[in-house]
Amino acid sequence: MFIVEYAINRMKRGRKGCIALMMLTFSFVLYLCILNNTLEKKEHQLDDIYQNLDVECVVSNLRGTQTDNLYIKDYIVSLFLSDESTFLGKKDVIPFSSYVKNLKFKLNLKYQYLVEGQEVFISNLRDADDLIGLTHLSTDSLIAQESNAITYFENYSESLFLSDESVCIVSADIFQTLSKDKEGNCYVRLAVGDSAYSEDIFAEQRFKVVGTYEGDNRNIYCPWEIIKALSIKITGMIHTDSLSFSIKNNRQIDIFKELLARYFTNVDITGTLTDYEASNVLTYYEYAITVYDGTLNKTVSSIKDNIKVLEILQPVIIMMSFFIGFLSSFLFVRNRKPEFAVMRSLGTKKGMVFGEAFFEQFFLGIIGTALGLIVYYMSYHFEIRPPWDNIVAFLLCYLLGSGVVIFWIVNVKVMAILKEKE
Repeated sequence: MFIVEYAINRMKRGRKGCIALMMLTFSFVLYLCILNNTLEKKEHQLDDIYQNLDVECVVSNLRGTQTDNLYIKDYIVSLFLSDESTFLGKKDVIPFSSYVKNLKFKLNLKYQYLVEGQEVFISNLRDADDLIGLTHLSTDSLIAQESNAITYFENYSESLFLSDESVCIVSADIFQTLSKDKEGNCYVRLAVGDSAYSEDIFAEQRFKVVGTYEGDNRNIYCPWEIIKALSIKITGMIHTDSLSFSIKNNRQIDIFKELLARYFTNVDITGTLTDYEASNVLTYYEYAITVYDGTLNKTVSSIKDNIKVLEILQPVIIMMSFFIGFLSSFLFVRNRKPEFAVMRSLGTKKGMVFGEAFFEQFFLGIIGTALGLIVYYMSYHFEIRPPWDNIVAFLLCYLLGSGVVIFWIVNVKVMAILKEKE
């Protein structure tokens, strides 16, 4: 109890020095917290960029001038739809499709209305109207322009294009010509063919009309899954007219680019054919791909530069705080040598002198640390946890400096200290 009372009285007498030492501890603890908070935020920001910034990849012709009506063949489309992928006869450990998300397909087939009992046949396939399968409205320039003018019927929305339901959207003018059943629903029965296919093979498809778009265009829009099934019936294969997608994990973008290089070449405005060596069937690459990762690279590079500076700065500041904490407590206690000598000459035991001085330093260190944490909480609400390991290390260095000099002074002969003072 004597140690505590004496230490408190001592701190009252030397309040300026105590406040200065306490504020030094407060400043370093607060700065360590803020520095750690800034670094953690930058790392979280980097994670958010990797997770939420979509990097779009678009398949085009070799010149990069055309992204629609490409007739992208089955061997490409299946890469994105299959749970397995192989290359040069070897099965990929991680399938190609697992690297992609937000697949956007579009395929045009031809259709002709059928009445009951009519043969499934299209008389003039090339001049027939378009039945267009989509995954997203943005894949078709016409319907994308009219997207604000689309009217979906009850219980339907744009998400219908990601379903496998036999539904479609027609123009408002076509809808006016359709008859309704007893429940008020409209259906169309179509003969469907592929004008790019060499054989006149047709499939029959019945659609429920679940929406309209403005205008008198005769295009009919339906889900991609339906058009895919029709393509298989007609041609025995899956193909698509346009293809774009996003990379699922941007941290794997370099790995995925290597996979893309198996099947696609880079855009070359000259249209120069590039040898395709990974197949015995294909001689040249048929398609090019553009990976729009400029924004990602620029943003990530900027954040990584900031993180690198903070990572260099952090250990420097930590080491400085350890050194200054040690030195300041050392110098503060060292100036009390005459006081310790007087206490010793009055009969105070070494342990009591050491305990009083060390308790004072411990108390000032804890108060300064607590104030630093309180201010940090008031400013940041501990949104990032304080760097407890660095704070504890700083306090240990601070107390070590105090303990070393107190132990040294306590064990110096009293007369030597008093003579030194004279």
